[in-house]
Amino acid sequence: MQILVVDDDLDTCDLIAACLRTHGHAVLVADGAAAALAAVDRHGMPEAAVLRVTLPGTDGITLLHRLRQRVPALPALFLTAFWDSVNLARIPDGGVGCLPKPFTGADLFRAVGQLSAAAA
Repeated sequence: MQILVVDDDLDTCDLIAACLRTHGHAVLVADGAAAALAAVDRHGMPEAAVLRVTLPGTDGITLLHRLRQRVPALPALFLTAFWDSVNLARIPDGGVGCLPKPFTGADLFRAVGQLSAAAA
């Protein structure tokens, strides 16, 4: 499965990407919404997305809305250390999970497995 990973901390992106690649996933990495949309334009739509909620400029929730204009049922996993009812209310329905930071590799694989099931 091809997965888009978006986090403004490139070290976090690289770590997540390395973990996902060890399990056979193709990964697109971006450090913000604009870079993510450019990567999608260049490489095609992913089958799932792992998005940080808080990003500079356009946040991860808004980015998911933009991605879902292209693929309405795109499964997504949000990474966040800060979660509140305002953000929760903004998340579109269907195929979305949340993985609180900090998380382990096992947590990530379990959550991505749920994304894989949602994408199937």
